[in-house]
Amino acid sequence: MINRWNLVALILVVIAGWGAVTVGSRAQEIEDDYSIHTVKGVLEYPAGFSPSFLEKQTNRLGDRASIAVLKIFDAEELTKPENVRKILPLIHDAFVAPEIISRREDRNPRITLFLLAYLGREVNAPDIRREVSETEQFVKDKTTAKR
Repeated sequence: MINRWNLVALILVVIAGWGAVTVGSRAQEIEDDYSIHTVKGVLEYPAGFSPSFLEKQTNRLGDRASIAVLKIFDAEELTKPENVRKILPLIHDAFVAPEIISRREDRNPRITLFLLAYLGREVNAPDIRREVSETEQFVKDKTTAKR
């Protein structure tokens, strides 16, 4: 037979467990708001390769792709050549067709241009710096005509 204190303790455990599930769910929603899960999926593949289903999702991200990148990598990881080589095609794909970007505010590449300027300053390899510059010009060309 359950006494009153055991019942109270059981109720508190259930409430605490429900709260943990709710907080975890909210964290997942925030991650989805920034498309972190999608971007992590793209970054797991070798540079320049992504399955078509991820490419279709990436094409709809726009500026959100760069926001996710900034949430995934710390400053040191961000400038590693192997990471930059994966980030640049992701950004390219995110702005290949600005008219299909899901959220209107993500069609404006403010965060993306900030990220590319940062990479252009911080990356030491001349070939990667050139790729950063080319990606930056591509994004500007694609989005300037659409504004």
